[in-house]
Amino acid sequence: MTIAVVIFLAADTWLFMRYRRYVRETAELRASMTDVERTRTDALLAQEQNRVKIMVELFKRQAKVDPTLHLSVSVDSGVMYL
Repeated sequence: MTIAVVIFLAADTWLFMRYRRYVRETAELRASMTDVERTRTDALLAQEQNRVKIMVELFKRQAKVDPTLHLSVSVDSGVMYL
């Protein structure tokens, strides 16, 4: 059990360091953008988040109406098929 705890702590530390590097890299890239690029990127990200929320709500509504619907998720491409 001790070995498992050590492995999990090592994995957590590794993931945390990768996360910190990702955040630092993102901040550096955003700092090098112009205001127009930054605004455009923010708008695209917000649009994508809204699209995902709408898709989930539509899936929920359809599932309530038709009990025979099946949902499959393609993990490698991140696409949901109804």
